[in-house]
Amino acid sequence: NARVLEQAKIGSKYYVLVGMERRETRRIYAQRIERNQKKIADYRTIAENAGKPVTRLAALRKALVLAKANEQLRNQRAIVAGGSASVVSSLRPKLAKAVREAQADCPVVVQGDAPSSIRTQVGAALEAQGFRTVDRSGPAILNATVRYEEHPTLSSRTDAHFLRWTLAIELTDIARGQ
Repeated sequence: NARVLEQAKIGSKYYVLVGMERRETRRIYAQRIERNQKKIADYRTIAENAGKPVTRLAALRKALVLAKANEQLRNQRAIVAGGSASVVSSLRPKLAKAVREAQADCPVVVQGDAPSSIRTQVGAALEAQGFRTVDRSGPAILNATVRYEEHPTLSSRTDAHFLRWTLAIELTDIARGQ
């Protein structure tokens, strides 16, 4: 939908002026928004009918991503139409709340061979994202396996101690094992 109207190279920089037809651009945005709205409705239906909390959470997170995308598309459409970019969706906060509630219904146990201080930090990060962590796998729905490795590097340096480290976190559905 965009056309290059002018282009120039000045020194080592390139400049391009691109134009687009407003009506066609608004139509394209409207189509994308409508397509996303249908997907959001489908994901919400999946979440409502989900028997498992993990399935509900996954569907709601997908719906939230699309709701955020629609908010951006609506703002861009408003700018193209000559207005301001202050379109606020009432759906996004509702979905964000539903995601937080679904995360609370998916307790996570944090395990692995990483030092306890690292496992504690991973648990704190998960809690900051809205998950509830538990001490044992009995009540947990999700398992966060934390692996930590460190290897000395630059051993030729005597003035400092350097480590190359790797932290891997694998989140799995305990019931399905994936």
